[in-house]
Amino acid sequence: NHCYTSPVFREKVSIMNARLAERYSAHPAVIGWHISNEYGGECHCDYCQDAFRKWLKRKYGSLEALNQAWWTTFWSHTYTSWQQIESPAPHGETMVHGQNLDWRRFVSDQTIDFYLHEINPLKAVNPDLPCTANMMDLFDGLDYREFAKAVDVISWDAYPTWHESPAEDNVASWFAFNHDLFRSLKQKPFMLMESTPSQTNWQPVSKLKRPGMHRLSSLQAVAHGADTVQYFQWRKSRGSSEKFHGAVVDHVGHEHTRVFQDVASLGESLSHLSELIGTDVPAEAAILFDWDNRWAVNDAQGPRNQGIHYEETVMQQ
Repeated sequence: NHCYTSPVFREKVSIMNARLAERYSAHPAVIGWHISNEYGGECHCDYCQDAFRKWLKRKYGSLEALNQAWWTTFWSHTYTSWQQIESPAPHGETMVHGQNLDWRRFVSDQTIDFYLHEINPLKAVNPDLPCTANMMDLFDGLDYREFAKAVDVISWDAYPTWHESPAEDNVASWFAFNHDLFRSLKQKPFMLMESTPSQTNWQPVSKLKRPGMHRLSSLQAVAHGADTVQYFQWRKSRGSSEKFHGAVVDHVGHEHTRVFQDVASLGESLSHLSELIGTDVPAEAAILFDWDNRWAVNDAQGPRNQGIHYEETVMQQ
């Protein structure tokens, strides 16, 4: 339900963000801008097809260079006109490996370009307010290394699925890996933008966290470099798709709940850890996690087409 290339969408976003900046950027309670929410998805409309071709022209310069890089002579995929090139949509060409990789790179670049378009009116009014866009754990659709160059501070949404299986050490290691990854993107502390003090609403069985698990999750984030612990959401929605997603204030509408007390207790603990804000985490080892290699390995057809498990392999190291 979006197109990051659409000139109409971009025009309306600029108008809205300019109005927001004019009204709120000088408010003492506003310390920064959270831009959009969990960027993702791709569009295959005519605007995006044209933008993809322009992106390819800038990268390769000529069709000869593009055909050589993609090795399109195989299976007679050689392009003789830029207009022949279309995105690897469900109804398009999906078997040229280099084309698939460049499409992923284009989608990532186009999303970042849209983010920069969004923050322009905000920075024009008050350039001192930082901007961020909340990321997701090991999200495949965007190259977060490149996105990190555009945001002022890294933020991401963490929802450990505790109590889902006996192997909860795997849940802990997965989120430890992600915390370290997001800290490494700018080699600075990050913001835990979203978490839940209780349950999610999208697991096969969305279980309430047992006592102590919210504190454990939050302090794990802080130990790996988070300067904030924030929630989605403050109060449960009265309807729509996330009405049963966890919140600080439940549908009961008051603070006399175990979950609310868990949040208050954690807040008290965090108030005594202010000296950790802005500090780093000395790394004694390094693991290379690379979006281009990830895309290339997972999309390649080769001797092993099942169970490559790039993400799991990297984590096991």
